Amino acid sequence: MADIARVTREPMSKLYHHVDVLLDAGLIQVVRRLKKRGTEERFLRAVAKDFSVDDALFLFGAQADQGIDALLEVSTTMLHSVADEIVTAARGGAIDPRKPGRRVFLEQQELRLSERAFEQMCARLDQWIDEAKENTTTRGGRVYRFATVFFPSARNPVPERKGRRR
Repeated sequence: MADIARVTREPMSKLYHHVDVLLDAGLIQVVRRLKKRGTEERFLRAVAKDFSVDDALFLFGAQADQGIDALLEVSTTMLHSVADEIVTAARGGAIDPRKPGRRVFLEQQELRLSERAFEQMCARLDQWIDEAKENTTTRGGRVYRFATVFFPSARNPVPERKGRRR
């Protein structure tokens, strides 16, 4: 908890409630307990491996800059987590490009799209992910991780035109 308080710059008293909510929801679990000066320090681990973040999480009305901070924190944490998992899988032998079904599909592309085309592509990705989830089996088969980031780039931004229709 002390590490979380330090990273988030939030008082521990505020974090206890939120950690308890996450524990009750089954999204995190206590993996180790350590007695320290009459208290118990808990070490936590994320249990949920799959999640999607709703854009509404990052909207805070007049406090929109806090939404940007939340977006940056969540995306940084998620991308670091994915990178750590790739390292663990590669070092543990789960990833082996010489064997079918054990390679890594890693690609970065720059696409020049209209806003409408971007929204259509997001909808298609959502649909494709839903279909892939339907094909997930509870027994047998290898577990594969999938992470997607699709966002408007700051590179060569298209200026907004006045009177533009949406």
